[in-house]
Amino acid sequence: MPVSSLPHFRLRLGFMAVAATLACVAQAQSQIQSVSSVQIDAQPLGQALNALALQTGARIVFASDLTEHKQAGALRGDYTVQQAVTQLLAGSGLVADFSGNEVVIRLAGNAARASDEVTALSQVVVTASRNERYLSELPMSVSAISAQELERNPQTSVVAQLQQTPGVLASGTNEAGSQKISIRGNSYTRTLVLIDGVRASDFRGLGGVGSIGQTVNPADIERIEVIKGPSSVLYGSDAIGGVVNIITKSGLRADRPLQGAVSMLYDSSSRSFEPNVSLSGAARGFSYRLSGNGLNAQDRRTPDMTLPYSQYRQRNYNGRLDYTWDDGRVEFAVDRHTGSFDATPTWFNAANGTNYPLDADDYTAATGRYYVPKNDRTTYRTKLELTNLGEYLSGLTVSLYHQDLTTRSATDFVWSGVPQTQFEFKHKAYGGSVQSNWQLGDAHFVTLGLDADHTEYKGVDDFFTAGVQTSSDRTSGTERSIALFVQDEWSLTDNTVLTAGLRNTWTRVELDRSDRYPDRTNSSSTSRPVASLGVVYSGIENTQLRALFSQGFRNPNMYISYMGSSNGNRHVLPNPDLKAEKSNNYEIGARYNNGNLDADLSLFYSDIRDGIRMVTLRRGPGGVEMQNQNDDKTRSYGAELAVSYAIDGTGFTPYANLSLLRYKTIKRGFSTTDNGVPSAWGTLGLKWETNLQDGSNLFADGQLVTSRGAHSEIVNDLTGVASGSEYRSGWSVANLTVGLQKKTSTLTYNATLSLRNLFDRSYTPAPGGYLPEPGRHVVATVGIEF
Repeated sequence: MPVSSLPHFRLRLGFMAVAATLACVAQAQSQIQSVSSVQIDAQPLGQALNALALQTGARIVFASDLTEHKQAGALRGDYTVQQAVTQLLAGSGLVADFSGNEVVIRLAGNAARASDEVTALSQVVVTASRNERYLSELPMSVSAISAQELERNPQTSVVAQLQQTPGVLASGTNEAGSQKISIRGNSYTRTLVLIDGVRASDFRGLGGVGSIGQTVNPADIERIEVIKGPSSVLYGSDAIGGVVNIITKSGLRADRPLQGAVSMLYDSSSRSFEPNVSLSGAARGFSYRLSGNGLNAQDRRTPDMTLPYSQYRQRNYNGRLDYTWDDGRVEFAVDRHTGSFDATPTWFNAANGTNYPLDADDYTAATGRYYVPKNDRTTYRTKLELTNLGEYLSGLTVSLYHQDLTTRSATDFVWSGVPQTQFEFKHKAYGGSVQSNWQLGDAHFVTLGLDADHTEYKGVDDFFTAGVQTSSDRTSGTERSIALFVQDEWSLTDNTVLTAGLRNTWTRVELDRSDRYPDRTNSSSTSRPVASLGVVYSGIENTQLRALFSQGFRNPNMYISYMGSSNGNRHVLPNPDLKAEKSNNYEIGARYNNGNLDADLSLFYSDIRDGIRMVTLRRGPGGVEMQNQNDDKTRSYGAELAVSYAIDGTGFTPYANLSLLRYKTIKRGFSTTDNGVPSAWGTLGLKWETNLQDGSNLFADGQLVTSRGAHSEIVNDLTGVASGSEYRSGWSVANLTVGLQKKTSTLTYNATLSLRNLFDRSYTPAPGGYLPEPGRHVVATVGIEF
């Protein structure tokens, strides 16, 4: 365990707070070359380095994220500090710099890019490039949110945790239990979400984040990485607007065979209690973690009313087992989610730009309701990591997964409960990846890999008339993809790294059965190449400059190409002629950190071609017929800024996040920037933290979150003519969070109280959303770790 007297370094990017630990400094000032008797058992690498520091008196400096998921072998005998550190780091991908009585641990090959101790230690390690890298080394724009930051900003969903990340907006619907994520104004279907490297498929089959807001428990998350802009070279289809990579907790940080945590979260806006329980441990190279949580959220309270049909339910169960040895690690995990949610009937008041639920007094016999009584996902995954394989092959990773998804949705009439339609969707996917890392001389670090996925779709549409089932349509099909990718990180000089990547994806989609279209047995095959080119320059003190060109794409999948669906009187027809969405992104940026001031600035331009959009084909007595078509182009440009300043000796850190965006859509020859996306939004806040005399840690965070209003130009799909405009008003809300952490020799107590929307403002922040956010409410957590 880290020694309590050692300093902590934090990377402040908005709400990012990543703990970095320093190994203990003994009173004796022994030198690196002095021989000491060392007795260290096999254990996690971070603990082994701390033990070495205690036994030798050396000052060993490292960021805790560097040693995560790494194991050290047993070390016994007489060694110099240099010999012992070299032995412990063998096969870890880490190296050490020795100076006097001090040892600084860093990633291999990063000496020039971590030019001084403060800069190196202030960086969080992320895996956005599919390899561990300091945030400052990446050519793309990435934000990272640590477990500590999630704990200090308690929320019931991942989406709520991400809303104050620069460039990110909640892309809402009228489903309180199914929030979605928009990156740089793009549709949620252009956001790829990964959970421990596995795609979190949307139950509607559209790709993107879907209802991920409730399918991952924030208490189980170790870190969230948000890549802004296309990332298809590394991650394939759907990474056209960006990637949200959720890394869950494991038992690798455990320092004894059994430890655990119990906590309770309360949200007054939905009168919900969320218990969380976890057990973890480590011994003899093995580590494990088991966790579970449950949540029953009632109808949401807003400043104007309690929203009908806004309740949702979730249960999450997770298990993971790891075994680590000197040159490798193997992991087995299973994640199980069950849930359900309702959708609130709404209406839009164009006079003040606010969405309101349809009042119960206005319901008629024809008022319909949509709900999802079943939304279940089970994922099995395993991973093998090998290191130190030879002179050139530095690492090999093999990952396999299997995922089952079952969703049942339905529509009925609110007054009578008479059913209109029922739809059951089953999605079974399996696949994996093989990734090899090659160190070719001092200048080239090459990643070469293969991704493969096989997905089976099955859907059943049941139709009712006057409550009696009249028909049932079944569809099924398969989608297969295989991709090869390569990326070269080329150190041109001591201060300049060029990163170039290529990927080609081959996809085949086949319709096996369609009762609605019995004569249709369609299939299609595509091949999609993409490329990226980026550069990072670190020759200026405390500063890294970056530039990037990247491409993205989203293939139309089985669901929208060949299956279609119906919801009440809304019928979505399949479109086998859809082409893939494609995008180009150009970006420049800068990062600066001098130990107090931390800033990150991005400027970007992006264009998307052959955008897939739902258009109305016809309206009639039988309802509305719609279809996904390549009917949309977008051009966007903007800026994102995250800045904070730690005031020495006070514990205060003022911070600000700002996003500026100009988002232009072109559809059917009609061009507009009035598309419901705000042109500016951001957060202004002040954090404070102090250590009390009894060793407790007290912290607070006050913030003002604001957004400009946004117009929406309404274009009639049948005529292609603008038929009106809607306006969503701007908003500002204030939040205040205070918390306390107290540690004893065996227990850690945590308590957090968050006062949200202090001035009880009525507002609807999400592009395309319908539900107003909760009014003034409290989110509180209490917990104990043992």
